[in-house]
Amino acid sequence: MTFRTALVLAVAGLSLIGCALAADGALRQYGRLAAVTQAGLRLGVLRLLAEVPPHLSIERGLTTMALQGLTADDGRGLAALRTAQDLTAGAVDAASARVRETDGRLPEGDGLGDRVAEIGRSYEALRDLVAARLDQPVAGRGDAVAVVGTLSAGILQAARLASEAETAKLAPASGRAFQWGTIARAALELRDLAGQQAGALQNLVAAHRPVPTQQAVDFWRLQGRVDQIWLGLRSLGEQDAASPALRAALARVQAEYVEAFQILRNEMVPHFETGRFPVGGAAYRERALPMWHSVLALRDAAFDGAEAAIAADAVEVRSRFATAVAVLGAAGLGTLLVLILAVAGASRPAARAGWPEIPCPRANRPALAQSAEMRG
Repeated sequence: MTFRTALVLAVAGLSLIGCALAADGALRQYGRLAAVTQAGLRLGVLRLLAEVPPHLSIERGLTTMALQGLTADDGRGLAALRTAQDLTAGAVDAASARVRETDGRLPEGDGLGDRVAEIGRSYEALRDLVAARLDQPVAGRGDAVAVVGTLSAGILQAARLASEAETAKLAPASGRAFQWGTIARAALELRDLAGQQAGALQNLVAAHRPVPTQQAVDFWRLQGRVDQIWLGLRSLGEQDAASPALRAALARVQAEYVEAFQILRNEMVPHFETGRFPVGGAAYRERALPMWHSVLALRDAAFDGAEAAIAADAVEVRSRFATAVAVLGAAGLGTLLVLILAVAGASRPAARAGWPEIPCPRANRPALAQSAEMRG
């Protein structure tokens, strides 16, 4: 083997190594691009899943009021409940449809589909129960309100767990999207717990009876959990890196929910001992219902932030992937040219190629030995 052949083969080997490194970089960027694409699909599922709890919470409040005093023949009184049921059913169907659209495009597709399908089945069971109890006289409905509360809580829990699982899977693909998704999840948790508290107060007001000690304790326990979540969210808006959209959304929650419910609560709590509340259940609900628009707006602002983060990451990853592919192409072309030169050099004599033939030391050992004998 001549020095020229050894040199060409060495360069070819280095080129192959460079080509392999370029291919590895391109594959990494392709995997990152696939992960970001999947994050976008997950965010679409999360948005629709997030619509189920708020609608169900409103439906739960209306169902409680209906079970406490309405019958199946009271069409006018049940109109609001029917509308709420249609909205909840639409949210469940939309989430199920979106999950079916992602079939085969997300690694956890089957498991996610099963969880959402279970939410649909549980909601159908809830609707059937409510319809059956409304057919009975008010005095014969027994623990219907408690059963509805338990079934609703189970559906909300299933939706929360599914959302938490999908939110956690955003982290490897987009850290910023995960942060926004965490804020959206906290907003939903605030809506759920605050809704439970406001609903409990609505039931107490509608009953117009002295509030038992345990129910009062449960009410204030929920207040503590709500305060904890809100303090965490509010602290995010106080950070220097907080976006204007987040700060505006938090300020709206402060004014339209936190302060508004504080006023409403302060009007009702002094009457816990007597049960002589200044308003009825329907009037209370009319004042409480508008509060939730601000909390849902905070959720949507967080989802918008996550969507923007995923879009920005996708642009960056596509640029890096294009660069990696270009490097891979250049490395591949260079390797091919070097291999062609190597093959051409090995297939013709060195003298014809115009190169001086310089023997390698390993091939010249007999000549070296003969020279040593002559000198001896």
